[in-house]
Amino acid sequence: LTAMLPVSRAATAALIPLAALGAALNYYFAFAPPTWMRRLWQSSELYGFLSDRPVAGVPSSRQDVLNRLCSFAVSAVGATGGAAALWDDGQQQLIVAVSRWGYLEPGWRSNRATLVKQHEWVLPGGAAGSVYVVPIPCEVGPRGLLFVILPKAALFVSDDLALLRASCNETAVQLDNVTMRERQQTLITELGERSDQLAAVNKELEAFSYSVSHDLRAPLRHVNGFTELLQKSPGPEFDENRRRYLRLISESAMKMGELIDSLLVFSRMGRAEMLHTRVDLNTVVRQAQRDVAEADPARSVNWMINPLPTVQG
Repeated sequence: LTAMLPVSRAATAALIPLAALGAALNYYFAFAPPTWMRRLWQSSELYGFLSDRPVAGVPSSRQDVLNRLCSFAVSAVGATGGAAALWDDGQQQLIVAVSRWGYLEPGWRSNRATLVKQHEWVLPGGAAGSVYVVPIPCEVGPRGLLFVILPKAALFVSDDLALLRASCNETAVQLDNVTMRERQQTLITELGERSDQLAAVNKELEAFSYSVSHDLRAPLRHVNGFTELLQKSPGPEFDENRRRYLRLISESAMKMGELIDSLLVFSRMGRAEMLHTRVDLNTVVRQAQRDVAEADPARSVNWMINPLPTVQG
């Protein structure tokens, strides 16, 4: 400057040391920053990434979560590109879901299952560049890998990998939440379908019960009616035994009507509240004895019954 502008030698003499100092500081902070400054900056970047997580109640897709991860990774380590891939168990392939790197387009596939199980490492990416590969350790959903491409050789490997590992762990939690929400939605849909099917079956059962009860009551009414007519008919041809038989027929028809009513009540029990009461088992057994005796009066049965309790039923 002093050679080109001799007349300004005195004015520029003080600026030259300042310019040199500025150039030195610029080189120091831009190309060789101290560790504490770099880590402070990366901590602020990570805090911004964690605080930018999806709002509770607002659904986000896997694509959105992986896009956020790639954007953060590129800006946090000064990369030129990044890509996120997920492992497909059905196809047994690693499939790129989001890419900000021309070499890996979305949909790119690889059948190298070992990639998903590897720890993070650094790959040579050409003459001067390098590639970070960090796993996305999902527990519920599919696991994956994050690829981060650097324009030059990696200088701060441990710091960069620690930062990317933390972001991948957070992304894995968000991906697991997406997977659980999808499964929950699937279960809700299936439950709705099952409920509709159950409602249709209940309607069919109710219609069937009504039809059966109606069809069974008609012949029972006929049996009851003609039995009453025979009992009221005068004449010596009906002795005491025959009248007893008619009475048993009438009682059996009435019992059949009660069973039909009980069957209808039982068919509706699934839609009603269960009522608990005390049940005397001795009464139940005596009724069973009467039914057996009326069904086969010629058979001789020796009953041995101990006193039974009254239970809750």
